Amino acid sequence: LLATSMRLMEVGTKQQSLNNKEEAYKLFNQAYELYCIFWGLNMGMINTDDVKWINDNDANSKKTSNHESKVQKINSENIENSNSKKTGVLGKMKNFVKKSIDCCIE
Repeated sequence: LLATSMRLMEVGTKQQSLNNKEEAYKLFNQAYELYCIFWGLNMGMINTDDVKWINDNDANSKKTSNHESKVQKINSENIENSNSKKTGVLGKMKNFVKKSIDCCIE
């Protein structure tokens, strides 16, 4: 998760230098979400009881790909409505990480 987050930051920085600010913002947001998930898992704040290992085969790949497409569509709609208060596990993790960083600055 950390490696992926860092790579997204690198690509976001590249997009920002090419004046693709909207694409850069989306990449930075995704990097931050992965970073928050990393800390949520390590701190035991995200419940992983329902997480299952899925064997890699064509049927599962197509099913997962279709699910990812739906999730990406929902995420793009959520980015457009980013002015509203975040809720859910990811929103809580973002607030936790933000408060943790603010605490360390003081």
